[in-house]
Amino acid sequence: MANTLRHITEEIRKQIHPFRFHQKGKQEVMNQQIRQKLSDLSADDDACGKLRNQIQVIAKEANFVNAFTESGIFSGSGLLSEILRRISLSLLPEVYSPHDFRGFIQRVFFKNNDFKWLNALDEETIQRLWTILNKDHFLRKALRPSIANSLVVLSHRIAVLGLENELADKMPELDKLDSPFMEQSASIIHLVSIIEKEQIVVSTHDSSLNEVLSLLQKCEDIIQTLREKRNEYGISFSLSLILVRLKQMIIRMRLLLDIVVDDDEKNRMAFFCLFSEIVKSENNRYSIRYYVGKNSDLIAYQVTEHASKSGSHYITSDVKGYWQLFRDSMQGGVFVGFMALFKILIYYLRISPFGYAFMYSLNYASGFVGMHLTHSALATKQPALTAQALATSIDKDKSGNRQFAEMTAKIFRSQFVSFMGNLVVVFPLGLCIALLYSWLMPEPLTPDEKAMQLLNEIHPFHSRSLIYAGIAGFYLFLSGLLSGYIENLVVYAVLKERIVQHPIFSRWIKHGSLSRLAGFVDRNAGGIVGNAFFGLCMGSTPIIGSFFGLDLDVRHITFAAANSGIALGHFMFDVPLLTIIMAFVGVSMIGFTNFMVSFLLSFMLAVKARSISLSGYKYLLIEIWQLFKRRPRTFFFPPRSSV
Repeated sequence: MANTLRHITEEIRKQIHPFRFHQKGKQEVMNQQIRQKLSDLSADDDACGKLRNQIQVIAKEANFVNAFTESGIFSGSGLLSEILRRISLSLLPEVYSPHDFRGFIQRVFFKNNDFKWLNALDEETIQRLWTILNKDHFLRKALRPSIANSLVVLSHRIAVLGLENELADKMPELDKLDSPFMEQSASIIHLVSIIEKEQIVVSTHDSSLNEVLSLLQKCEDIIQTLREKRNEYGISFSLSLILVRLKQMIIRMRLLLDIVVDDDEKNRMAFFCLFSEIVKSENNRYSIRYYVGKNSDLIAYQVTEHASKSGSHYITSDVKGYWQLFRDSMQGGVFVGFMALFKILIYYLRISPFGYAFMYSLNYASGFVGMHLTHSALATKQPALTAQALATSIDKDKSGNRQFAEMTAKIFRSQFVSFMGNLVVVFPLGLCIALLYSWLMPEPLTPDEKAMQLLNEIHPFHSRSLIYAGIAGFYLFLSGLLSGYIENLVVYAVLKERIVQHPIFSRWIKHGSLSRLAGFVDRNAGGIVGNAFFGLCMGSTPIIGSFFGLDLDVRHITFAAANSGIALGHFMFDVPLLTIIMAFVGVSMIGFTNFMVSFLLSFMLAVKARSISLSGYKYLLIEIWQLFKRRPRTFFFPPRSSV
């Protein structure tokens, strides 16, 4: 059979190859060309007969079960092990057995984008191709045994996954023999026995078929419930993978059932959908990006959802909240001023590069964590959080663009007042620190060379300050993501309850104190870890870059403002006017870069996680511009009506 299949593969490849058409925007032309080829083929009885005979040999002798039950359905391997497996297979590809239908797909549809033109076939083209291939319902008859076996395999796998501990822990009622995951397996076996025994097509009104479809729908309802209750249950990658695999298997079972029912239209659409899915799976069998992208949406949604909740605290709607954010930002400016002072003092220590990295990181991390615990605000920490809230507003209100524009105005003015609150304190505080230090200490805080270096480092054109500001924006994005991940982990692991009921803690700590400790961890774990991580990145990047011979550093608007204040205070503003202007321009551009990088990365991730289409982004921008023209004040101050 191997030689026969290889010969037939080459013959079919020759017939498929002229149909390939890869130019973008030419799908209609491609379909016209394929229809013309099909018309020519239909007019040639010998060619049609030869093609049907080739398909008949493949349909009778090939093993379809692996293709039907595995292609397009992710394995149960963990993330890291699956990525490593795909890397190893890309270096040394696996070889399918000669009878495996997937080997046929590999040899015929060997280009990585073959699935794209298959998906671009229109209804008329599919109808003509179906007429040629499926004379006298040949495909349905030939594939019935493989479909029956595949249905049994998939139903058993669904039953096993439905009893996984991670799923059962979230919904204890599933851990029973009468759960739909178990019941569908018995129903499938009954239906398959009818198919194999009577060798007839299944009626769309058959009671056994409808019972199976009803149970599959119940399974999908359970999956949807878990998706909708992400915030209550939390989610992990393993649980996400279980849900994805269950959904993929249920969809595959529906397609297989549609192929064997007595409905030619369902047969046709299900067959081509299944075939294109198998081709797509084989085209992407070694793609890491494809695998991660398909599995990451649930986790990305959960992480960004928690971040959006945190971001809502930084979006002001009234005057009271507006000025409270201003005060919190002023308080954050005090932290930044002293963190800048401590960094300069650490600079004069005679310690190793590792010591500098450790001390700088400790300085930043302790300051950022202190700001979090005292509810102080750092302007640049907000974009990574408010971007999630903006995406959430689109997801919840798909009726128009007005709410998006209103939310944009709220975020802009909240960001504006937060920047002002930071800068109105941090720059004067830097000046005061430099002056007080020079009065109280025998030597100035910064020698002339160091003070000039602080100014040169933030020059917008003569330094790499904007590149370094982009790096800081990326770290802000990562820290916001990490905060959301930890908050999700706290929910998923039921950490609060586990602390309260800990067998050792409950013996040595009073219940009230233990409850308060658990509540503190529940509320602050994400913020503490995210801020500590941001401090670690800020403090260690220059040292790590130097270790690898890379010119890396970070620039942050508030620290740039504090350093410029310290430097100008040292010189008592006795520097060229252009230097002062460039310092202020540099601080502003650093802040803009911090904001845009962090905001855009966070926003695009949140949009992807929610599968939101931004095809009408032009209308969103127009709505924002119209709102700005009507009420420009709302982008900087709360509406007067909110007083």
